[in-house]
Amino acid sequence: TGGPSVPFERLVDMLRPGDVATHSFRGGSFILDNSGRVHDRVREAQSRGVVFDIGHGGGSFAFDTARKALDQDFKPSTISSDLHIGNVEGPVFDLVTTLSKFLHLGLSLDEVIERSTHVPAKILGVPDELGTLKVGARGDITLLRLDEGRFKLTDAPRESVEARQRLSHVVTFRAGRRYRQWME
Repeated sequence: TGGPSVPFERLVDMLRPGDVATHSFRGGSFILDNSGRVHDRVREAQSRGVVFDIGHGGGSFAFDTARKALDQDFKPSTISSDLHIGNVEGPVFDLVTTLSKFLHLGLSLDEVIERSTHVPAKILGVPDELGTLKVGARGDITLLRLDEGRFKLTDAPRESVEARQRLSHVVTFRAGRRYRQWME
């Protein structure tokens, strides 16, 4: 209500390297045109260093959008969750569940882990402190297990899929100390 809207093309062209466009894989996302194709300007923005983040929250991730983008080789720069009281009981649950959704969609385990650890650390300017196991780093480690089976995963619009793999949290170390045990 109020001022003039900024045309899509101008808005995308305003994004600079390092800018983060989160919630970019939601239903009705701006990354896709009306026919479901990734906008050329969005591809150009990503190639010049604009970060396209998942930010999976209660309304901000759709399997349909992700499938269309991935089928056109447009991958998220980073995978994150937008966890809050309204989605912690579903459909988000936690970041590990969001990572599992991208395994189901065809990203490799290495791609999923890199887009949730090392890439965000680089964007934040701390690649030698976070998202790495280099000597001198903080010593933050999360051990995950890759489970095989049949697992229901649900997106924000409530589309459910049956995944054959799921990541599960085992243990986390923060600054080299055991932080919290979820499963024995």
